[in-house]
Amino acid sequence: MNIEKFNIYETKNYNLFKLLDSNREPNQRILKKLEASIKEIGIQIPIIVNTENEIVDGQHRFWTLEKLGYVVPYIISKAWKRDSNTVDINNTSTTWTSLDYANYQMKKGHLDIKSALKKANVLNTVTKSKLKPINSLELLMSGRTSTGLKTKLKYGKYKADLKTGNNIFEILKIMNEYPSKTSPYSQKFVRAMKMLYYDNKKINLLAIRKMCKENYMSAYNNENDTFEYLNDIYNKANKTLKREKTLF
Repeated sequence: MNIEKFNIYETKNYNLFKLLDSNREPNQRILKKLEASIKEIGIQIPIIVNTENEIVDGQHRFWTLEKLGYVVPYIISKAWKRDSNTVDINNTSTTWTSLDYANYQMKKGHLDIKSALKKANVLNTVTKSKLKPINSLELLMSGRTSTGLKTKLKYGKYKADLKTGNNIFEILKIMNEYPSKTSPYSQKFVRAMKMLYYDNKKINLLAIRKMCKENYMSAYNNENDTFEYLNDIYNKANKTLKREKTLF
């Protein structure tokens, strides 16, 4: 295999560079970390652009260098052929998060991810940021568990089930009305409640209220332990209600 020889160029003409629609959204944590690092030891990795001077890797480094007024070192990649290469190249440096992939796929026109992200933003607002967008994406994903969420987002295989996700959210909203040791909107709790919902064809909301009144909701080491706990107290509450009903 022939390996292309790269030349490193330098410029302070920031207008030379263009951003792709598939570039990640600015991450303030990364920007702050990069700024501190570049101030201390300088830039260690050039940004990568395609032949159209569109940044395919290193947009955070570019934004930081521009802010500091520093020279931008860059490499021109002639191997960049298509939009999806942006993801592959970026994975050689700062790892993309699930939300990065979701935003990338949304910009490419993935309808399921677009609708799920839109709903996730609504839920984030409704819960006053207690339900994080990534937890919403898990909640709104089709299927009992969220296994492989990141991979599905990366390769555009994510399938949304907004109706089921919204039904589970309504249950979480009820649970949030009661005192608890953990937030019903936390990741482990969301995952556990999703499993509980799928394992019961119909959730008894009176049983949900009863179990919340009689127990302080807790989350354990993982969603499976949390599920076992919720499943146990839910079934007990449901059986009690059914037994009480037969007495009248």
